[in-house]
Amino acid sequence: MILDMGVDIRYDTPITSMDALLSEGYDAVFIGSGAPRGKNLEIPGRYESDKIHIGIDWLESVAFGHIDSVEERVLIVGAGNTAMDCCRTSKRIGGTDVKVMARKPRHLFKASDWELEDAEEERIEILENHSPERFFIEDGQVRGMRFEIVDWHRQPGGRLRKEVLDVVDIPCDEVILAIGQETALLTGRRSRQPVRASSSVAMRLGARRTSSGLSPTDTGRRFRFTTTATGSPYPPARRKG
Repeated sequence: MILDMGVDIRYDTPITSMDALLSEGYDAVFIGSGAPRGKNLEIPGRYESDKIHIGIDWLESVAFGHIDSVEERVLIVGAGNTAMDCCRTSKRIGGTDVKVMARKPRHLFKASDWELEDAEEERIEILENHSPERFFIEDGQVRGMRFEIVDWHRQPGGRLRKEVLDVVDIPCDEVILAIGQETALLTGRRSRQPVRASSSVAMRLGARRTSSGLSPTDTGRRFRFTTTATGSPYPPARRKG
């Protein structure tokens, strides 16, 4: 159907420069690259051990067989679906004491209800209202993390303000950060980072909306869909559906 509308699909076409793409003369560029890069957690101790991982990268390493074990005591920082994948995968490759550390209360978690239920069925402890403050590292080995125990108060306008109630140190041997994801795009000449887009669309303006979707208004308009990746495998954890 998309091809019938006049879209030019180009597979295996990496975009290494946004400047080059824009110079092709398109009136508009849409980038639907997803968010392939895991967010970091810049707190003291972050770079003093190789046992602190970015969740999405760690899952990929497990899926491709580059990582096949974890330490016994693992903390997963975050409470989204990626965090659920990380905690359940940790259980499968050696973690015996796996905890999920969440900054917010449960009703604000990003994880699906069934993901949370499945994690708890596997005896994974989920701790709410724990805001990470620092890592404890000795000779390159993770020994634990410090968290503020917080309460949240909604302010006028809807923003949340945290109130620190206490501080707690939790021992662990390995940490996986799953606190969100962001794009990884080459935005201009000054950026040296390559585009890691899973897909992008470049088109000339001039489409009209019909009952069956968008269609070109004339044959002189160009529509191009470019895909640069084939997707990522799921980690070795049971998934519903």
